[in-house]
Amino acid sequence: MVVLAFLGPCLRTLDNPALYHAIRQAAKDKSAGAVVAFYVEDPTQRLPGRAFTWWTRKSLPKLRKQLEELRVPLFCLRASYPRVAEVLVSTALPFSAVHVNRRWGGTTQEEDARFAEIWAHAGIEQRVYTAHTLHEPWEIQTGQGQPYRVYTAFSKHFANISPQLLEEPPCAPEDEDGQAYTSMEHALTEPKDITVLDWARPSSEFQEPWAAAFPWTPGSDEAHSVLQAFMDHALATYKDARDIPFEAGTSRLSPYLAHGEISPHRVLSAVRRARSAGSTSKSFIESTHTFERELVWREFNYHLLYHQPDLAARNHNAQWDAFPWAEVASPAQLKEEKDRATANSDAMYARAMYDCWRSGHTGIPLVDAGMRQLWKMGWMHNRVRMIVASFLVKNLRIHWRLGEEWFWDTLVDADPASNPGNWQWVAGTGADAAPFFRIFNPARQADRFDERCAYVRQWVDELKSTSTSDIAEIVSHGMSFPREFVGKAL
Repeated sequence: MVVLAFLGPCLRTLDNPALYHAIRQAAKDKSAGAVVAFYVEDPTQRLPGRAFTWWTRKSLPKLRKQLEELRVPLFCLRASYPRVAEVLVSTALPFSAVHVNRRWGGTTQEEDARFAEIWAHAGIEQRVYTAHTLHEPWEIQTGQGQPYRVYTAFSKHFANISPQLLEEPPCAPEDEDGQAYTSMEHALTEPKDITVLDWARPSSEFQEPWAAAFPWTPGSDEAHSVLQAFMDHALATYKDARDIPFEAGTSRLSPYLAHGEISPHRVLSAVRRARSAGSTSKSFIESTHTFERELVWREFNYHLLYHQPDLAARNHNAQWDAFPWAEVASPAQLKEEKDRATANSDAMYARAMYDCWRSGHTGIPLVDAGMRQLWKMGWMHNRVRMIVASFLVKNLRIHWRLGEEWFWDTLVDADPASNPGNWQWVAGTGADAAPFFRIFNPARQADRFDERCAYVRQWVDELKSTSTSDIAEIVSHGMSFPREFVGKAL
């Protein structure tokens, strides 16, 4: 008998419910034998961006090695979940059960229902687990049985939540002749609508020169090291230091959480243990609670995504559907219309502004620093994310979806819930969102959180030798936006 583990968004072996319970079942069930794991990139859903894919391809070889130590082979596929199930069932292998970590967004709910039906029709048990969040998003409701739209009320449900941690999984029973894996490999390589990816092999290279210099070490081992470093050096001052972009005041755990290399339960447990055993100072206690609220904000975004799977494509608040966003010319339109007298000058201008924003050449130092950090690191400080997002949607009046799409492509932590949820919050179209008239004025934000311009100098090469007073006076320093436009933005 063979037990299957579909890892979903979780690239780890510790606190991985599907993997853990698959191995436990195989070890307990005398009729069960090999355990086989699956990482599936589903082309019927929104495909990850380039930065996220870079991280995944760095992480999968490490996961494969960890799984091999547990005697669990790993398949990496690009296919729909139902199609994989159909092919596996067709092998007539004796499957004992299928253990699945739940995934979110798009049409995954419908696809996973079909996936379950295929196994049920074949008489094979399926068990589904919450592995990427602290709770099932539908479990928390208002008194009227409706989803929450206000974070504060939602967050009150987490005060007494207990982190669910799993022990290290044991080694799986050995597939002595390797017949199960060989049969599945043969079956999965034949269909044209299934691609067997080589991403888990160390020799696999991601051809994206832009990402080659990213200063990150993906993988679950590094995730736990980053968590420990945060606990030792930054948690105590997190409440205030988290807003200073030049300082190492945040956890930098977001990519590891987004890739499922560490579970939110493990992070929450560590913070609560520190609060119980650490300093009794008011600032320390407040810092631990502040960080915990950030974890709950992530849960809130998944709550929204569950109830609105197309969160990245549609305003959460339909009242904004008729808002007159600036028309932005597409690259194809630029090529077609640049020599035409009939070209839409407003749309062309909006496109130019959008491109300046993406490349970090707006003439506004703090905005440019953030966008250049994003390009060079695949990551941006959270305070600056809010500033650059506000600038795009409220100063340039460019639709939040264009900003969300750029972040989706360039962030190593581009999370399917947090990325659109946070963009909609800044834009004013989301749940419990900042009102549209609330603007993160980049000049005032710089005065408060980058007073000495250390962050700006770090990322904007043109300003490295410029004095703080001169940076504060800059309206446009060799950049692309008209002086009168930048003046209005400030």
